[in-house]
Amino acid sequence: MPLDIAKVLKKAWADFIGTLGFESAADVIYSACFDAAPTLQGLFKTPRSFMSLRLMQGITNIINLSENPPAMKAAVETLGSRHFDRDPQAVRVTVLQEAMVSAVQEVFPLSPKGRLALVAVLNYIGGGNCYITREYYGRIKIISNSWKIANNKEMFSFNSAVMGFGRHSTWMHLILDQFDDIVVHAADSYRLQEECDILSLVLAQHAGTMNLTEFKAIMLASLRSLLPKAGQLRFVGFRQFLKVRGFSAFFFLVYLGF
Repeated sequence: MPLDIAKVLKKAWADFIGTLGFESAADVIYSACFDAAPTLQGLFKTPRSFMSLRLMQGITNIINLSENPPAMKAAVETLGSRHFDRDPQAVRVTVLQEAMVSAVQEVFPLSPKGRLALVAVLNYIGGGNCYITREYYGRIKIISNSWKIANNKEMFSFNSAVMGFGRHSTWMHLILDQFDDIVVHAADSYRLQEECDILSLVLAQHAGTMNLTEFKAIMLASLRSLLPKAGQLRFVGFRQFLKVRGFSAFFFLVYLGF
């Protein structure tokens, strides 16, 4: 997005929020979305007051990053990764975009440039969600199917002993006991975070040192043993889950808790 257009958009959005206040503006956007697409309400179980603020904060954050394309792209990718378990159809994107733009214009008239920029950003957010779901949901399914094969505590214990980590088996098995719930809910970022929170609380009660990279090494060794016929793709997909999605959240929450 050209820099001058991004500045126009940021000012228009700030004026819209300033006219109503953040919470009221959030309620206007939320109402516009779900009035335009009532079927979406069944996909979200979060209370309206909280969901409206979360939606507004997400859009505002992306608009504020519109002058920084790489950061804006990263924010859209992060948002999209939280909705693997939902289906952001292109038709819905158009309906929601039109509803939100109309809601903003009823409160604060947009200039032609401002309207064009807002439409572009909302389409970018919606299109990004569609792309991420289409491209990455298949990987989540690979992880889920692979875990059904690789969820073998005996193999984990064997590899732990062979690799010389048997003395750390107590805390490793605490992670392993919770890891099934983490993997099963990999597509639901909010549930995934809840499971990581639970695990961090469990580990906080454990006395002694822990080296989380040792757990990852044993888990990947077990996957190599249990998935040789399933293809390299499954192993790579699960390795990426450990590295990027589940394990990064887990590392963050554990260290934050400590």
